[in-house]
Amino acid sequence: MARSETGRQRLVCGFLVTLGYSRTRPVSFNRARVRELFSLHWPAQQENVIFCGPVGAGETFLACALGHRAGRAAHRVRYVAVTKLLQAFHQSRADNSVERELRSWLAPDLLLLARSRLPAPKKT
Repeated sequence: MARSETGRQRLVCGFLVTLGYSRTRPVSFNRARVRELFSLHWPAQQENVIFCGPVGAGETFLACALGHRAGRAAHRVRYVAVTKLLQAFHQSRADNSVERELRSWLAPDLLLLARSRLPAPKKT
C-alpha cells in the first residue's frame, strides 16, 4: 500500500483509490476540457464521460449541467441514482423482463448515473 500526501492508497478493482483526502486542497478542473464537453461532440462519437472527485467537489453539478445542456440540444437524457438502477435490474430479473429493462436504459442518448451510498450487504 502506497502513501500519498493526502492519505493511504489502495488498489481497488484495478484503480488506485485514496483513502482519506484533504479538504484544504483546492478543487480544480480543466476548463478547456469542460467547454469541449459542453459542445456535445462526444455523444455522436459514442464516447463516455466520468466526473471523479471527492464528495462535494461538484461532479454531480457538472453532470446535471451537462445533461441539461444535452436536453436543450434535443438529446434524450435520463438521470438516476446508481442504487435505483441496480434495484430496477434486480426487479427485472425477478419478473423475467431483463431485456426490456435493459432496452429502456439504453434508449437515452445520455444516461447520468449519480453516485449514491449503497446499502450495506445483508448478512447470510
